[in-house]
Amino acid sequence: MIVIQGHLDIDPADRDAAIALMVAVHDASEAEEGCLTYRFAEELGHPGRFWLIEAWESEEALAAHFKTEHMATFRAGLAGVSVTGRDLFRHDVTKRAPL
Repeated sequence: MIVIQGHLDIDPADRDAAIALMVAVHDASEAEEGCLTYRFAEELGHPGRFWLIEAWESEEALAAHFKTEHMATFRAGLAGVSVTGRDLFRHDVTKRAPL
């Protein structure tokens, strides 16, 4: 399993535009084969910081995701808002169990 986790910092003036982009990419990504989860959440007390967590069944599923039209649209849309910071990480997970 591959997990992508981290955050995007968006200028609060562009918050609504960024949320619209996130909703669209979320909805399309969740429908992809191999997507286990795809979520954004705004950090409490830090307006404009959006955390992203994605989980993918395989390298192939993630590679296919990066080639989708909705990812191209999301990336192009982000170019139109003020992204003031970005810190994203990839994790290769070998085991998963409930807490």
